[in-house]
Amino acid sequence: MNDEELLEELRRTVVVHDPPPPTLRAAARDAFGLERLSEELVRLIEDSDLQPAGTRGAGDVRLLSFATEDVEASVQVTSAGGAFDVTGVVTGAVSAIVLQTPAGAHDVILDEQGRFHRAGLVGRMLRVGLRMPAGRTAASAWVLLG
Repeated sequence: MNDEELLEELRRTVVVHDPPPPTLRAAARDAFGLERLSEELVRLIEDSDLQPAGTRGAGDVRLLSFATEDVEASVQVTSAGGAFDVTGVVTGAVSAIVLQTPAGAHDVILDEQGRFHRAGLVGRMLRVGLRMPAGRTAASAWVLLG
């Protein structure tokens, strides 16, 4: 058996005995396809999933906080039967929120206090985008939700 034949046999063995997870290909494609290098990065400054055990309630609700130098967004993500609902509030000069999932971008209306809500989002990843005055945009890194 030569090297090429050996490598081919190893490939077949791996595919049969340790195949990649079914969501891997879609997640990799979405991660490359939805990244925007021209946007400012919104830093994740708090994530309830990273808190020590016992400090939060049931795992159906996740609290995330994002910030730039002059804008903050607090977001609550709630599991809702295969989808998720996002509720939050922003402080600072933000004209619009865009919630991105692998399925697409969803514009969300802000009320006069900077609050927003969007129900029924589908996907395992979320990215929070902010539109600010003078055409400035910022977006968080992708957050894996499940």
